[in-house]
Amino acid sequence: MNLNAKALAPGTLVSLCDANGDGIGTAMFNPRSLICARILSRDISATIDTSWIAAQLVSALNLRNRMFQVPYYRLVHAEADGLPGLIIDRFDETCVVQLNTAGMELLSSKVIEALKNAILPKTILIQRQGSARMLEGLDAASPDIIGNYSGPTRLEENGNTFLIDLLEGQKTGWFFDHRENRLRAALLSQGHRMADIYSYVGGFGLQGAVKGASEVLFVDRSKR
Repeated sequence: MNLNAKALAPGTLVSLCDANGDGIGTAMFNPRSLICARILSRDISATIDTSWIAAQLVSALNLRNRMFQVPYYRLVHAEADGLPGLIIDRFDETCVVQLNTAGMELLSSKVIEALKNAILPKTILIQRQGSARMLEGLDAASPDIIGNYSGPTRLEENGNTFLIDLLEGQKTGWFFDHRENRLRAALLSQGHRMADIYSYVGGFGLQGAVKGASEVLFVDRSKR
């Protein structure tokens, strides 16, 4: 890394080349992070604008529409959807956006505009908390709210309905990655006693109760 590279502002878009000068791709660069470059496109001349981000979101949306019957899911899972440092969880007409890298922080206005174009959410909550931001040299901040949010928010999963707090809850408010685990545990609990440890809002235990658990004990350290 030369002095010019170190002088670049965290999150700057750069073109990456190998030792022979051949293009590797367009990336977000941060000289302060353990991961100094996160690739967005293999095209070194790519224009990372609202239209480009919107195309990535539409691709992610099309995949989720094939997988889920109701609009409650992780719409964008960072690198897995070609948008490193960006998390978007969808709760029907409400979306929670996590900006976890300096690059995505700089692109935030384009991300929000692209999200509006892709699914027309009524409410967008922008979260700026978490250890990932600290590693990028970013400060924590209170959530920004676009639209109206009075909470709690309705969520459907495995045929069950939950009410969750997207502002005061854990991370984006729900752990979508445990959808299948919660269903499997619920089916195994039929006719048996069940303990839901670190229960949060009861995602495992309540689904177990619905599926016929004889008793469910919830344990969590948060009084709220």
